[in-house]
Amino acid sequence: MSLIDTNVGTMGVTDSIANFKRLINQAVEDQDYALAAKLRNQMNELIKHQQEDVVNMQKAQYDDEVRRIEQQYELELERFNRTWEERLIAFENKARAKRDELEIEYSYELKNGEANYQRQPVKFSTALLNLREKQIAAGRIGNFEEAIVLKREADALEAEEIKAHEKYQNYMEAQGSEPIHKKFELKKQSLEQRIEAGKTDIMNRWAADMDALQRHFETMKRHEANKIFTALNGRSKASLEESKGSTQQLRQTIRTAKSPVATYISRSQTNVSSGTLTSGRAPSRKTGRVASRGGGMTASLSGPPVRSSSRTGNLSSSMVGRMHLSKNAVSPVATTRTRVNPTQSTPGTPGRIPGVSPAKFCLASP
Repeated sequence: MSLIDTNVGTMGVTDSIANFKRLINQAVEDQDYALAAKLRNQMNELIKHQQEDVVNMQKAQYDDEVRRIEQQYELELERFNRTWEERLIAFENKARAKRDELEIEYSYELKNGEANYQRQPVKFSTALLNLREKQIAAGRIGNFEEAIVLKREADALEAEEIKAHEKYQNYMEAQGSEPIHKKFELKKQSLEQRIEAGKTDIMNRWAADMDALQRHFETMKRHEANKIFTALNGRSKASLEESKGSTQQLRQTIRTAKSPVATYISRSQTNVSSGTLTSGRAPSRKTGRVASRGGGMTASLSGPPVRSSSRTGNLSSSMVGRMHLSKNAVSPVATTRTRVNPTQSTPGTPGRIPGVSPAKFCLASP
């Protein structure tokens, strides 16, 4: 019900009050003070009920508006999170593809390097060759006992030289592939650093944009609450200030009107420790800024490692699970490029937040 409707509904009460005043004045002129006191009490009771009716009507209107805002907030938050979850999944898929490409390239170069290395045939020592000649000569002249002894010595020496040769060839082959191992180990480390930076960037911007979404709806709810006070006349305001029970509860609600997202952000600060991607700190409402503003992280996987200058720190990848929307716990989604200005929101027509449309998201390609 609008304020005009309220005024129209109280016109009958205003006429009644004017009639009471006329009757009171008439009773005073007639010196019937008992009647005047009775009429004044009745008029004050009517005024009190009229003020309470106005307050209750404004409270009911506020409750309806807040309920509508909260319903729209839940729908917007669900769409918000779904879009960010899809973006994170797309990034992880591209990261997985990059890892596979690196493994294929590594296997190819390793096999190619091994094929290019030519293993050398064994070259026996002069001592072994002389021993074989003596063995053969002893056998030809019929000195078989000596030939058996010489053959045993020659076989043992040959086995030792073959073993030493194979060991040396394996060493040389490994020396040839060592640069390949080192090169791809560095490539792998660089790729993992960029993947981690990209994930952290997405998580930071997810939480920062969730903060903007939350503040937008907070502003709308506070605006609805303020309309109660600005629309009431002086006496109704005084009645609202002095009333008990539900009206005081309403005033407390007005001062602390917040969405469930605020609870999520404050809880994340204590539940997540800083350090690595798997053990990071969730961005707070004070530090949860868009990473790209400070020249921060880039979700690209193709260039060199990108170090972030964001003040938010690293976030846990398991934070995604806690961000998922549910009945009891909501999760951090909208764009990071635009922060909602509470003074520019339009509480009367809540809807899509300017500059926070997930349809405009674009994921940096690996």
